[in-house]
Amino acid sequence: MRKENAIVRILKRENGKVLIMDCIYKSVPHWISEQALSEYTACSTDDLSKATGVFLFPVEELDEESRRIAYERFTAVSAILPFIADNKARCHAICNMAEYFHISKQTIKHYLWLNLSPMYSECNRKLSFR
Repeated sequence: MRKENAIVRILKRENGKVLIMDCIYKSVPHWISEQALSEYTACSTDDLSKATGVFLFPVEELDEESRRIAYERFTAVSAILPFIADNKARCHAICNMAEYFHISKQTIKHYLWLNLSPMYSECNRKLSFR
């Protein structure tokens, strides 16, 4: 969804509110009212690619090292995804995964943002079913 220079992805709808994430700027997902969402228009993946300069390749076309990194990053955030709408549980899961993988919380948040971004979701969807 697009509004002026902002491009957002809807993660969840609940009780008249919508959980969104910014696809351009790396920020924590946040809730807005469904009414506020009416100000947004549809945005294609092509539009997002043009806005970000990021173009995806199918995971099968990645070299072995890039594929290994993609799998590791997906594994690091997959346990956080069920808690994406609950701020407290999400923060706790981020801390746990950062400790488990011996990387910073900021790195985990970066991987999470990449995973939730529509730019990477097609690639990550393929990774989750392997």
